[in-house]
Amino acid sequence: QAKAANTLRAYRADWADFAAWCDRYALPPLPAAPETVALYLAALADGGRKASTLQRRLSAISQAHQAAGHPTPVKLRLEMHHGFAAKMRHRFAAGPHHQGGAAAPSLGRSA
Repeated sequence: QAKAANTLRAYRADWADFAAWCDRYALPPLPAAPETVALYLAALADGGRKASTLQRRLSAISQAHQAAGHPTPVKLRLEMHHGFAAKMRHRFAAGPHHQGGAAAPSLGRSA
């Protein structure tokens, strides 16, 4: 079954965002390492993105890899990945300045 036009547009926008993020840190978006995807998701979560947005971004990244003939770096659905989604929901429920969550990994370049 073909994806709806709105879903395809969202996937294109999501992929463009991921590719731009990777470019900012000199990381290859295709094929992306699972660690790259995890860092990207952490950055999005720290920016206040909802768990449903993170799931859609994962789907877009997975679809782009599959379309290019690469294995997907997304092995498991977000809600099944060792409680990651539950941790994100807790973090979002506590507000954007919740201090109980771990800080997002940094990919800042050293000067």
